[in-house]
Amino acid sequence: MSYLIAKFWGWCLVTICIIYLIRPSTCQIVLNMMKKSEFVLISGWLSIFLGIITLTFNTQNLNSLKIIGAVFTLNGIIRIAFPSMISKEAEFLIKKKSIPFFISGIGLLYGIYLLTWN
Repeated sequence: MSYLIAKFWGWCLVTICIIYLIRPSTCQIVLNMMKKSEFVLISGWLSIFLGIITLTFNTQNLNSLKIIGAVFTLNGIIRIAFPSMISKEAEFLIKKKSIPFFISGIGLLYGIYLLTWN
């Protein structure tokens, strides 16, 4: 099961990060959506759900999947508990355009790592 979860996260990260790197306007749209509390709450619940599923079905106890599961779960909890903080973070990231691209680059490399894991 860990193999399938690693492939799922790998494809998600590679796809999303390539889109953000090739089409910066898409990243801008998502950052603008992060300023709305409705989006933050929905994405928070989705993040918790994906994080817990990842942690639960990581049957081979892979550290890389533990990390991504924990990060998503924690991110979701923070989004739900402090939605106004996320909107301030979005404002900061909109001003510092290089940070989202750097994060996308790291996410792309991590996604490739997960796809090549066997």
